[in-house]
Amino acid sequence: MLVRNAPHGLALLLLALAGCGIARSLPTSALNQLGVVAEPGANSDAATALDVVFVYDPQADPVLPPTGAEWFTRKSAYLQKLGPAVDVVSLELAPATTVRDVALPPRYRQALAVYAYANYLAPAGQPRQSLGAYSRAVIRLAPDHVVVEQR
Repeated sequence: MLVRNAPHGLALLLLALAGCGIARSLPTSALNQLGVVAEPGANSDAATALDVVFVYDPQADPVLPPTGAEWFTRKSAYLQKLGPAVDVVSLELAPATTVRDVALPPRYRQALAVYAYANYLAPAGQPRQSLGAYSRAVIRLAPDHVVVEQR
């Protein structure tokens, strides 16, 4: 009886082993186009540093801070720690400035998440903004907060 069922058992074992070797594909960000609008009076009428962080490793995500203030304070330490797990696009915009098409990094299509950090003076403008659900996002820098919308 063992000999007769061996092919079925072997087939099940091979299927189980094959399933373990298959890399589970993680969902990637939808973002493929990005614009930024700094409204008149944005960031209390001050120039705004803006970093867009593309995350390629799921273990990097929990390391990233929840606010722009923390990101910009320790940016070099985050970049050193995360290395190739992230790409960063850095911009600085004066009020009443528009960047229609931000240049995205070469591997942006593989990003698992995309976040924007604005170095805002007002606390309402400091939270990290998630861009991954937008295919054509526009980041709008208002006087005291940041808004992300679909173009």
